[in-house]
Amino acid sequence: MVTRVAQHPVFKRRGADFVVEVPVSFVEAALGAQIEVPRPGGGTVKLRLPAGTQDGKQFRVRGAGAPKARSRSGERGDLIVRARLVVPKKLKKREREILEALAEERDENVRGELFKKVGSS
Repeated sequence: MVTRVAQHPVFKRRGADFVVEVPVSFVEAALGAQIEVPRPGGGTVKLRLPAGTQDGKQFRVRGAGAPKARSRSGERGDLIVRARLVVPKKLKKREREILEALAEERDENVRGELFKKVGSS
């Protein structure tokens, strides 16, 4: 017998695991935060994002996926949460000032390693 599962607009199926992409603000990613994530079938699960979370970082919530086929113990797959950084499209004047001050304070070259690898600077 073959069972077909319809596609879901939010959750993607990977075996017994579900994958969900969750929007995360710059502040949540930079400082760390506890966020709520939707669960397949309803409800939510709390997830702690560590400070410095990068876009695309994946977190595993064990046992929050689909029931595993041929499992007699009721074992379930996992919920894979992929953080997706949301950058504001518009900034208030004060927000812009704060970010400009942060950029000046950090004075970082985030692409420096990239150019080292390709042999130019």
